[in-house]
Amino acid sequence: MTHQLFRFIALAYGYSWAIWLIPISLYGTDQIDDRVMPYILAGSFGPALSALFVTYKKDGIGGSKRLLSKFVVARFSWVYYLASLFILPLVALLVTLLLRLDAINPAEQGLVYLTIAIGPLNGLFSVFGGIGPLGEELGWRGYLQPSLNKWNNDLLSSVVIGPIWAAWHFPIFFFPEFRNGIGLVEMCIFYPMSMIFISYSMTKIWRWTRGSVFMAMWFHGIVNALAPLILKAFDFSDWPNLLIYNVVTGIFLITALVYGILDRYIGANPALSQQKTGVER
Repeated sequence: MTHQLFRFIALAYGYSWAIWLIPISLYGTDQIDDRVMPYILAGSFGPALSALFVTYKKDGIGGSKRLLSKFVVARFSWVYYLASLFILPLVALLVTLLLRLDAINPAEQGLVYLTIAIGPLNGLFSVFGGIGPLGEELGWRGYLQPSLNKWNNDLLSSVVIGPIWAAWHFPIFFFPEFRNGIGLVEMCIFYPMSMIFISYSMTKIWRWTRGSVFMAMWFHGIVNALAPLILKAFDFSDWPNLLIYNVVTGIFLITALVYGILDRYIGANPALSQQKTGVER
């Protein structure tokens, strides 16, 4: 990696960790409550702000504008929209059905499945009403992804981005709520694995959608909406915590495999790449 990439990573970590460590020192790590949430939200913008700063230092205001323009790249085939938005919810539905998971409230079984199916809608709400996509993806997919893909293939880039993305969250690992019941050591092992799988899927989406940060945020929002839903809505009372966590990790792995296979058919399809829809400024 180049000196600029190391600078971007250092700034992203430094900004976010400095803010996240404030509530940890003031309130401890017992729970993520109303006192802690504003700090976590503010810290989540570390990757985006760092990408803008590094780009400005290298390419001036014009480079920063070009980076920001990736927010509104939204003209590509509807096939890419459908593939980007619905594969993860479909995989999640199939896995929960095959495992015969029961909703905590049996009367809401159908509602849980419906909520998974409309994951793209909930994901869009998560982009603008939650923490993560809006502050992160301009950095990870807008800046880091294209920089790494200049020298690496999609798999290698994902193997690099995944652990960088995962380790950036490290201060939040100390909140048990974020770890969903698993230990800190297990979190440090399995969370980077899940982030590699997610990164691979997002790398394919990044290629299909011509580097659209908008679509990266939307997919990130779907991840943020579906994972907690599956963990909280289904009855895992007889399951070990680590196995519960790895159900979701397995969903991300299967999704990544589907994206890899699908990419062989639609990734380099000239007919699809020439179809455009939506709005791009």
